[in-house]
Amino acid sequence: MIDIKKLLSEGETSHFEVKKSAGSVGKLPDSLWDSYSAFANTDGGVILLGVTEENKKLTVSGVTDAQDKIKTLWDLLNNRQKVNLNILVERNIYVQEIEGKDVIVIEVPRADRRDKPIFINNDLFNGTYRRNADGDYHCTQSEIKSMLRDQSEIAIDGRVIEELTIADLDKETITGYRNHFASLKPTHVWNRLDVNTFLHKIGAAGRSETGILKPTLAGLVMFGTDAVITQILPDYFLDYREVSSMRRWDDRIVSNLGEWSGNIYDFFFKCCQ
Repeated sequence: MIDIKKLLSEGETSHFEVKKSAGSVGKLPDSLWDSYSAFANTDGGVILLGVTEENKKLTVSGVTDAQDKIKTLWDLLNNRQKVNLNILVERNIYVQEIEGKDVIVIEVPRADRRDKPIFINNDLFNGTYRRNADGDYHCTQSEIKSMLRDQSEIAIDGRVIEELTIADLDKETITGYRNHFASLKPTHVWNRLDVNTFLHKIGAAGRSETGILKPTLAGLVMFGTDAVITQILPDYFLDYREVSSMRRWDDRIVSNLGEWSGNIYDFFFKCCQ
């Protein structure tokens, strides 16, 4: 069960939103549905109904008709004119008493990519929200289209690159990754696997239509080289800059110099040095 007191002490966040209870019996605040969509499309979160926010201060105002509101909530969650998909189950909605008052707790999980986007009011492009900091914002058309693309059974980054082979990946990067993996998980059974099987297990490689093991898109950007990556992703370019007030930048790392692999794994550690 959610620790409401802790949430109230921390204030609204990217995973926590409060709503004042509407006065009419069984009525819900309209903005509750914006938050439902936003949490479902982002990383999930908790909505408390019966808490008032004023000048960043949260006060428990309570709900006097909790069961009526919960019934309305379930009715609307299962009304396709209001919400395109209900991703909640019974344990996600319940009443908790705090300071002698009833508060409705709504735990919204992150929606499966195959269910996104979660939108409201039967309006895909105007009823799809995302969570950012402590606010709900309309998703852009490009964000919505990206979610629609990710609905496929195979995620985009899991797509097998038919025109490449495992030999097109950078051996030094793979060795470095395996050493790092082994240092973090020395007893993991994958440490005993051969390279190709290891790459398959972590999703960096997959079977082609002919059954041959080939790099996935994720494996390519993680372990490939810039020259090979840009054959498949022409717009691929990594750029890191350390900026000071005295100069344009103190240091810069880009992926197309040819002096290092140019993949994401090596880029991360170069930026951390």
